[in-house]
Parts: sequence; structure tokens; C-alpha cells
Amino acid sequence: MKNNLTIKELNKELIEFEKDNWLIGNDIIKKTRHISLHLGKLLGKISEVTERREHGFEPDLSLLKKEVVPDLLIYALQLSNLYKINLQTAFFKRLEHNKKRVKSWKKK
Repeated sequence: MKNNLTIKELNKELIEFEKDNWLIGNDIIKKTRHISLHLGKLLGKISEVTERREHGFEPDLSLLKKEVVPDLLIYALQLSNLYKINLQTAFFKRLEHNKKRVKSWKKK
């Protein structure tokens, strides 16, 4: 198992995996749509876990840890590859945006 890979290295791993395993074709919108379907499935898994807590049961968080969170990273990497986004740069820009937004809330 490879540990401590950079985002760029993770992207390369994913690109290699997809060469033989991506079956949707090369149309960017079709790929985006397919990824969105998988994101919907992940949202359902998150909802399933959180709903159990709302109904007074202790949820099994292993589903989130083993499937949902890693899959979210995979789909973020896939989308960044599709749209040629430097995910690390985009992450920090978005984080800075969110910091400013939260700071403005605190002023109110």
C-alpha cells in the first residue's frame, strides 16, 4: 500500500486505474453525470447512518470510514481530472473563501 502520496500522485493512480476500468466513454458530461449518480448513492449512505442516530440508535460508522469518505476523494479526483483542475490549488482557494464567509457571519 502506498502511503503519503500527494494529490498529484493520487490523480496518477486513479488515471491508471481508469484506463482499463472506466466504461462510460469519454464524453465529459456523461462522465460527470455518472459520477453524480455515485455521489447520490454516497449521500444515501450518509443519510442512512445519520437517520439511525435521529431515531435513537447507535449508527455503524464503519460504512462512512471504509466507503463514503474514500469514495468522496475518488470522485473529487475524477472531477478534477475531467475539468483539468489543480485540486490542491482549488482546495486552498475554496478554504480561503470559506474562512472569509464564516468571518463575515461572526460580524453580524
